[in-house]
Amino acid sequence: MLDQLDLSEILKDKPSSIKSSYGQTLWNFCNVLIGVGSLSLPFAFKFSGWIIGLSLLFFCMGVTNYTTRLLIKCLNYKEGLYTYPDIAMVAYGKFVKFVVLALFTLELIGIAIAFITLIGDSLYVLFPKVSLVLLKIISWAVLVPLTLIDIKYLSYVSFLGLVSTIFLTIVIIIDGVTTHEQPGSLLNPMKTELFPTKLNSLPLCFGFMIAGFAGYYL
Repeated sequence: MLDQLDLSEILKDKPSSIKSSYGQTLWNFCNVLIGVGSLSLPFAFKFSGWIIGLSLLFFCMGVTNYTTRLLIKCLNYKEGLYTYPDIAMVAYGKFVKFVVLALFTLELIGIAIAFITLIGDSLYVLFPKVSLVLLKIISWAVLVPLTLIDIKYLSYVSFLGLVSTIFLTIVIIIDGVTTHEQPGSLLNPMKTELFPTKLNSLPLCFGFMIAGFAGYYL
């Protein structure tokens, strides 16, 4: 059945050439994983403790590695497959293609809302006298036009994001070494837990943990 599938429905909406190089895609990929991971993993370990947190971390790593290999096999099955909806159409038909497209679109909208909220809250720490709502509106106004730009140009923004993450890590290490009082000291760290103190926080911890790997589809 799959071998007889006509790919004309898939190929007619595809670009005639690839718009992003391997290097540009790599910058975007690293920025998504490192950027989101640096924000979500500390919260995950806070709620889960070291034992369950490390177990979930390796579990998510294994699942991500396995599903990535499956995704590569699916994309290599036929020429012209580029997206999850394409794979869904080949495997299950048009209806499932639109279901997957709708779910994937909702996920991206949710991620965009989360990032706008995060940017607004971060800016509010720097500018507490400015309205939080106004800061979120400004964040939205800056981010929305970026969606109209080809992804190859966003690789430059991703590079800046990686540089920012590296500098942030350096600042945290320097501050942690030079600070001798809790909290914030690496030499005199705060007490941490091996196991979660609240079991009802485990679902939240899993969400934070898997969020760090959510961009592997790039």
